[in-house]
Amino acid sequence: MLSDENALLWLASVLNITPKRKHELAEKFGSAAALASAGRDKVVKAGFTEDIADALFASEPEKYAADILGRLYKTQTDFISCNNKEYPSRLKQIYDYPLVLFKKGTLPDMSDKKVLSMVGSRRCTSYGATVTYDTAKELAGRGVVIVSGMADGIDSMSHRGALDADGDTVAVLGCGVDICYPAGNRELMDRICEKGCVISELPPSVHPSKYTFPARNRIISGLCDVLAVMEADEKSGTLITVDHAIDQGRDVMALPGNVTSRFSRGTNRLIKEGAGIITSAEDICACLGIEENNKNKKNYEKINISLAPEEKLVYDCIHSEPVTSDEITAVLDMSVRDVQYALTMLELKGAVSAVSGHRYIRRL
Repeated sequence: MLSDENALLWLASVLNITPKRKHELAEKFGSAAALASAGRDKVVKAGFTEDIADALFASEPEKYAADILGRLYKTQTDFISCNNKEYPSRLKQIYDYPLVLFKKGTLPDMSDKKVLSMVGSRRCTSYGATVTYDTAKELAGRGVVIVSGMADGIDSMSHRGALDADGDTVAVLGCGVDICYPAGNRELMDRICEKGCVISELPPSVHPSKYTFPARNRIISGLCDVLAVMEADEKSGTLITVDHAIDQGRDVMALPGNVTSRFSRGTNRLIKEGAGIITSAEDICACLGIEENNKNKKNYEKINISLAPEEKLVYDCIHSEPVTSDEITAVLDMSVRDVQYALTMLELKGAVSAVSGHRYIRRL
């Protein structure tokens, strides 16, 4: 019998069954492991179609799970099941959340951070690209996690802005994370894998299709507190993400644009229908509940003044990307004990926070 984790991996990797139906199957049989043991006939007897039963048991669950694990090993891909504590809590709030997330890179701990998803046209204007890059860079520099889909245009500019600020960014793909789509974004994908994370609900070797992107969009909106639409035509596929965000109870904001530009027709209409207006990064900060930048700057200066010399050395080694005490010790000419003591004092002063895996990030 498959373990719970491997059974979820098996069920999540079965193609041609919707996420919603996978949840229904697991709920009907009590768990993914029980479903895998039930067999084809019991699935049909439980009221599911023969097509669903055939898709589930086209090969033996144990063999299929082993095949997926082999693909993960060959492509150096990790996975997080929905039962794992590292699984994003916001995503689990939506009714059809992925049973498993496949990933490359380090998924930031988003439980105590604000998350902004930025979406828009692939063929964006220079205005949209510039505002997207600048906004993502400023917000990522202030600790906001930037999520997008790694497509050309607005998506790429949002990731680049976050990376150039040494901030956290997550790319959600409509294909396996071992596939770079679009192919021209290889350099960007490598940067995201190194400094952030690339995720997908699809197993390695699965190529994109017209069906995978709308499903991917519900993850982009499901991960965030606020969805920012930076440019969109009136019939843009970006607006599918808006529909998901509204259904999921997320706040939606839009960047106003020239009324003669087709790339602003969608965003201008969203504003007309009640979306929040983006005139600066501060508008998004207000929606996220983040204090104004000058106040953060004063807090930063106050923290620096109150730090002992050893604490300042350790503090300067910590940024928005989590680091371990061992990594800090390797950089500084300090003992492990002194580094641990400094980290404890920094936590007490509210300057840093401990996250999963005994890693640390800045709070200010």
